[in-house]
Amino acid sequence: MNRSANSLVKLRCHFDDFSFTITYGHSKDHRPDLKQIKIGLGVQQNGLPLFGNVFSGNVSDQKWSIETVQSMKAFFEEKGQVAPFILDSSLVTKENLATMKNERILFLSRLPDTFSLTKSAKEQAIQKAEWMPFQSPSGKAYHLYETAGSPCDSGQASYPLVVVWSKELAAKKEKTLSKKWAKMQEKLAKELAKKEKVPFSCEADAHTAMQESIRFIQEKGFSVQGQIVSSTTKHHSGRGRPKKEE
Repeated sequence: MNRSANSLVKLRCHFDDFSFTITYGHSKDHRPDLKQIKIGLGVQQNGLPLFGNVFSGNVSDQKWSIETVQSMKAFFEEKGQVAPFILDSSLVTKENLATMKNERILFLSRLPDTFSLTKSAKEQAIQKAEWMPFQSPSGKAYHLYETAGSPCDSGQASYPLVVVWSKELAAKKEKTLSKKWAKMQEKLAKELAKKEKVPFSCEADAHTAMQESIRFIQEKGFSVQGQIVSSTTKHHSGRGRPKKEE
């Protein structure tokens, strides 16, 4: 216990030298009209806080995160230890990847969808279907597909990648998608009901409007058919109310 406490004290001292400015920045509370500061917190694998830092309100999370990782790496190297880092996906940018490669920082993170490699790795996993079963310590079942690739330009560093498929997560996403699908279907049905009440002067105009509506709905993934119903409406050209025989 004393050994852990001493380590924490030394670690805090290592991050005590900082300064910050209360200023405007990206507000996660959706209050861009207020000045702010930001607080960063580093924890170990069990969630125990190791250090904290206060920095200026306009500093990006990515900048603070990579600087913190660099400082943590230096801290462990002084003790003769190599520490892998579990990072938030927001830290995975081309610039930060280059920095971590140059400084030989070991890390594990989720590859953001902003990289085209994310989509291609998933497609490759589905096509090859070479999944490996895996069970987490908590008992949850997963299927893994291992591959590799470069998130940045071709010729750059290649990273090992793991595509994870979860039956439980797939069921949740399917349920969420079904709700969105039903909501969209209801919205489109209401819009169609309004358009059905719109009169047209000629059949050609009605046909054009119907085809546009069908095309729009099909682009949303739904199947629909239309039918034009013609009717004749009499117009009274004179003044006042028309007579019964008119």
